[in-house]
Amino acid sequence: MSQRNPLFNPPGLENAIRSRGRGRGIRGRGVRGGRGRGRGRGEAQPPPPPGGPPASASPTTVPPPLPPMPGTPGAATIVSPDAFSLLPEQAKPLGAGMASVPPPLPPVSAIPPPLPPSSAVPPPLPAVIPVGATPPPIPALPAAVPDVMAELGPPSSVFEAYLEKYQPDADRLSREIEILGKLGSGSFGAVFEGLHKVSGVKVALKTVNGEDDELESEIAMQGKQNAPNIIKYYGQFTRNAQTFLTMELAAVGSVTDLMRATGSTLQEPEIAIVLRGVLRALAYMHRARGVHRDIKTDNILMTAHGVPKLADFGVSRELGADESRMGTICGTPYYIAPEVLQEGAGYRENADIWSVGIAGIEVADGEPPHYEQHPMRVLYLIPNSPPPTVANRALWTPLFLDMLARCLVKDPTSRPSAEALLAHPFIEGAGDDGEVMLPRIRRFFTEVRRAGSRKALTNTMKGKSLVNKARAAQAAPQKKATLAGLPPPPPPPGAPPATTTDLLAVPSSTRSHSRSKKDKKDKKDKKDK
Repeated sequence: MSQRNPLFNPPGLENAIRSRGRGRGIRGRGVRGGRGRGRGRGEAQPPPPPGGPPASASPTTVPPPLPPMPGTPGAATIVSPDAFSLLPEQAKPLGAGMASVPPPLPPVSAIPPPLPPSSAVPPPLPAVIPVGATPPPIPALPAAVPDVMAELGPPSSVFEAYLEKYQPDADRLSREIEILGKLGSGSFGAVFEGLHKVSGVKVALKTVNGEDDELESEIAMQGKQNAPNIIKYYGQFTRNAQTFLTMELAAVGSVTDLMRATGSTLQEPEIAIVLRGVLRALAYMHRARGVHRDIKTDNILMTAHGVPKLADFGVSRELGADESRMGTICGTPYYIAPEVLQEGAGYRENADIWSVGIAGIEVADGEPPHYEQHPMRVLYLIPNSPPPTVANRALWTPLFLDMLARCLVKDPTSRPSAEALLAHPFIEGAGDDGEVMLPRIRRFFTEVRRAGSRKALTNTMKGKSLVNKARAAQAAPQKKATLAGLPPPPPPPGAPPATTTDLLAVPSSTRSHSRSKKDKKDKKDKKDK
């Protein structure tokens, strides 16, 4: 048996270390490599003497001194202080002689008292808000988007990967796609919702009414567009003598549908998201000398993730290599640029920028300028009227108003390009698509669930306009001034003139009186019959 080295193994070191705390020893191991298993929480217990522990020994008595080291009987070995520099940090506080034991742990009574009971928690806010106090924020709408996302199925990228890997022809695509129902229709044709049965991805299927050359022109123009903010074209197939264009599905629909379903126009952060997406799409098109020629909110679609995408390239064209301007008048009357309507002037790509400005007014006010006029009269008003603006400029920031003013410059040579407008502070300050648009998209899908289906919601939105709410906001200051006995404020610049058919321009007493007379007459006629 090897003897202890008094320099590295002082007497009682191993037992003293094992008795501290949870008995982990130095870094969880004894000096000789054994794992400390002691669990003592009171005072340290030395090893029992050879004859067993004395009967009178109690846990609180100080143990007898350790036996002397061999070679110096009856005397305590003095260890040099330099020896402690070779020991771990945990062993240094044990004392120079190493014959004393560490102080006992504090009694249980010294443990800090527990936390106060739950009754000490401040009481909740009162249910009734005092007069003049700020009300709490409105609770968020139920998070219905995750469930709807699951119903929408896999993302379109799954179908794109399938097309890239297998490259199916038109016949195979026709067999693999099932038509689920109609999403909308118009003079151009109809749009259906389809399901690719192999990948499980839902797609949009568009039919085009017109000659074959018009269909081929749209296919050629749509197939060239490959940008994040443009609806993707996947291919075509024929079924029952009808040609279907297979495209990316925007689950929400158009921006117009989104506003009508949620019952309000867009706020400025949302407008910035929509205009930025359109400008990105146009910057991509204009670099290839393409002109969309039909920018409007009906052709700006919204995905379930809040990404705006430009669609409908039926009247789009590209300028030829030796062609500097276009001369064909086409598009929707309320959105056409002035130079398009001027005979012999011609137009270029920046005619789309004017339409972007008109779309910005529509998402702010609910309808485009001159919406109350006949389309043929609008074609006369656009080139012969000052540039339009929002109905109430006081409701919008200077940045947004400046953005609209730059888009709606009547001189096409002074109108900025899509690339230049992307650097405008109003566009550069736009946030993330999903974060900004997600609350409104939640409300949209909530309305879909409430209506029972997308088709039922579409039927309830037919003929629904948002202008009444916009005009009510404009009429609020005038109503307050009338109640106070003050003259009404002047109308904001650009606001449509009040007419006798506008209910907001007719006093309430006149409206109620005229209606009561009409009701009495109708009742009398029914009684005579």
